[in-house]
Amino acid sequence: MKSSSIIFLFVVIFSCGFLLRQSEAVNVYCYYASWAAERPDHAKVSGDDLDPNLCTHIFYAFLSLNPEDDGKLSYLDEELDVKLGNIQKVSDLKKINPNLKLLFSVGGASAAPYVFAAIAADETKLANFVKSSEEFLDKYNFDGIDIDWEYPYDKPLLLKMAQALKDRFQPKGRLVTTAVAYNPEDAGYDVKGMNEVFDLINVMSYDFHGAYAGKLGQNAPLYGSSSESSWQQTVLNCNASLWNWRNKGAVPEKLSLGAGFYGHTFKMVDVSQNSPGDAASGPWDKGPYTDNMGTLGYLELCELHKSGTTRWDDEQKVPYMTDGNMWAGFDNEKSLREKIKYIKQEGISGIMIWSIETDDVKGICGGRKWPLLNAINDEIKNKNI
Repeated sequence: MKSSSIIFLFVVIFSCGFLLRQSEAVNVYCYYASWAAERPDHAKVSGDDLDPNLCTHIFYAFLSLNPEDDGKLSYLDEELDVKLGNIQKVSDLKKINPNLKLLFSVGGASAAPYVFAAIAADETKLANFVKSSEEFLDKYNFDGIDIDWEYPYDKPLLLKMAQALKDRFQPKGRLVTTAVAYNPEDAGYDVKGMNEVFDLINVMSYDFHGAYAGKLGQNAPLYGSSSESSWQQTVLNCNASLWNWRNKGAVPEKLSLGAGFYGHTFKMVDVSQNSPGDAASGPWDKGPYTDNMGTLGYLELCELHKSGTTRWDDEQKVPYMTDGNMWAGFDNEKSLREKIKYIKQEGISGIMIWSIETDDVKGICGGRKWPLLNAINDEIKNKNI
């Protein structure tokens, strides 16, 4: 074989290998709930506690919207965000990892849906929203805006708001992203239109089962259970959620699979009947750090329920824990590795996490710090621990 042919063959092989590695790249989209900076004791997580090398993108949650204030963005908690410098602390993470992308997430579950609609429908308020968004990005050296509108039942208004941001941001390479319901049918999204205007669609593929249903159920199962109804199997799991979005026209390269660093918790009716689908009498109590009825952060589960028994649900590829009459369906290191394998297999953009500060950030439970985020990164790198 001629030397030129050998060189050509080497280039082809190298290029194919490079493209393969690129196609398997998995982004780690980390939502940071800023109010964690005011949690007690070791659950307190300020912006400078975050590890900028474990996420490719960090979403600062949240900025707020006020249609009565001309549509401009504002701080959710000015004391925390500005006076205590929490946003600046997150911004400074770029000094450690210059490749880190930072975004402001706007809205969230506590923001009334009409607020977004009122701004998107008013040309003056929409222009003010876009201008103030750009001012926030300039001030803090952030890279984009994430629209967390729960939920935009008016399809054109979501696209109108996103397009207005995109028109202003695109010349500077800034990002416009959104967080969406796990079932595209629930909020009537114009999915194909979203492909055109959004750089990323974060699918909130969690909260599939809660205590309101009266049955024990996994928070974010990767797959369905044979004990579920046909509808449940085709809607209430991560795989079904991502495929429902894809079947509506979403391109996988713009989708993320959502994972929760918390579990849904229940009170069992009978402790001997402790499998998913068995009877529950209601939600478990609030945790001391997250303060939410029916959910506990991963830190609360591993620290406060050390005597609990964790079992693996091999059908749904997630664990569940029992401790007395408490039951929790959650994600751990093993299940998150399964989700990364799935993401690689399906060509999804990456994994989205709500929310990273409920990890065992400081290694309180006896292992390494950030065990969940580290497990995700280990699996991305095909690294076994």
